[in-house]
Amino acid sequence: IAYIRLINTLINTKDKNVRQQIKLIIWGTLIPYLVAMYFDLILPIYNYEYIWAGPLMASIVIYVILYAIYKHHLLDVEIIIAEILTICLCIFILFQTLHSINNAVTTNIILLFLSVIIGLLLIRSVQRETYLRKKSDYLRVGLEKSNSQLEILTITLESRVLAQTEKIRESLEQEKVARRDLEKLNETKNQFILITQHHLRTPVTSIKWGLEAMESDLQNNLKNNSNGNINHEIKENLSDLKISANRLARIVDDFLAISTLKAGGNILNIENVNLQSIFEDIFQELHLDIKRLGLTINYPKNTIDWPNIPLDQSKIREALLIIIENAVKYNIQGGNIDIITRTNANKFEITVRNTGIGMLKEDILKISTTLFYRSTMAKNSNPIGMGVGLSVARAIINAHHGEIELQSDGIGKGATVRIVLNYEQLNMI
Repeated sequence: IAYIRLINTLINTKDKNVRQQIKLIIWGTLIPYLVAMYFDLILPIYNYEYIWAGPLMASIVIYVILYAIYKHHLLDVEIIIAEILTICLCIFILFQTLHSINNAVTTNIILLFLSVIIGLLLIRSVQRETYLRKKSDYLRVGLEKSNSQLEILTITLESRVLAQTEKIRESLEQEKVARRDLEKLNETKNQFILITQHHLRTPVTSIKWGLEAMESDLQNNLKNNSNGNINHEIKENLSDLKISANRLARIVDDFLAISTLKAGGNILNIENVNLQSIFEDIFQELHLDIKRLGLTINYPKNTIDWPNIPLDQSKIREALLIIIENAVKYNIQGGNIDIITRTNANKFEITVRNTGIGMLKEDILKISTTLFYRSTMAKNSNPIGMGVGLSVARAIINAHHGEIELQSDGIGKGATVRIVLNYEQLNMI
């Protein structure tokens, strides 16, 4: 039964010290036991000559057990010694009591009783001391293991931190290089746009002047009634060419505005401006398209609703023209354009609401973040366009330290453009 329990413990335990102890007890006792059994039980059937080997094997077993007790602390040696001393003392006093004379029996019995009590107290004290020492040893060993594991974890963590730090440093260096390359590329792009705009503006202006001169000559020919039908056809073609030239000039100016504003150029000429006159001038410029679609324009006529604001008149007019022109182009027949103004806490807010084709939320997001984007509905409604107008308007409003927001409830539900201009920041420009 003892060997079965030892083997089960050996199988189930993972502690190397315990496994060593169990192996020592098993092999140190089992082998002498088997040898003793052979010489004491089996061999005597044939020969008694080697029967002396049995007690010798018993001595080996006793030696192995004592060695295991001493080497591996299988038993509490201090407690065993205290018990042995106590028992020996009690036996000695008992022997003395049995062989003492009558007048000393009572004294020896009292002495025996006191010895037993003192011995028990001594054994309990040794047990407590041994328990505390073992607990302290276990704690010390556990602490040493914990410190060792902590050192290993610390070293591992430091190595990983160093490796990650090196990776982060490499990533930062790569990011710096990439950012410098992007900045150089962006600067090159802006310079390219500025140079291209400069080289495009001159021939476009020449084309416009040439068309205007041809149109003037044609007007004179029409007055003289020479080749009337041909002149009328030429006039229509010249009108189309003039519209195309104006559109091309507008695109060139848009490129210049975007590149200059993004490059941080100081292109604003700030002065006190009344936006009501600018809006009325824009309505007059677009009156043909407004009349063709039968649109109704609603805006406040009271001068109190239009305070003087420090702005760049030409640039803010360009931004407002883009917004109103979109409200006209993408409106429906017989629709409305409502303009609402509000002044609050040094801020002037303009809301332009139309009853046009509307747009989806994803289109609003792309228009707000992407250059040259036009929604499918916009392309179907007006095929001519590059999708750069709102980007120009946003760049101009931002240059004035303002905010612009585009809203729509969906397809066919119109759109709203909200512009907020800050008095304090405008005065600081």
